[in-house]
Amino acid sequence: MILAIILAIENENDRELMLRIYRELHPLMKFRAYEIVEDYSTAEDIVQDSIIKLINKVPAFRSFSRVQMVTYIV
Repeated sequence: MILAIILAIENENDRELMLRIYRELHPLMKFRAYEIVEDYSTAEDIVQDSIIKLINKVPAFRSFSRVQMVTYIV
């Protein structure tokens, strides 16, 4: 489902950035969420909700360094 939402982003550059964020950071985000809630299903829901909310932050991510972006997201 989340990939369908990302693929619906109109701007191609924004879509590519969100796909990259999802592919690269999903495992780390899920690990961090699991550390907090200790339930895999809930952790996955948290990650998916977070990815949806991050779509609005794409313009800000363009000015972030890689370290800043990872720190902000996780």
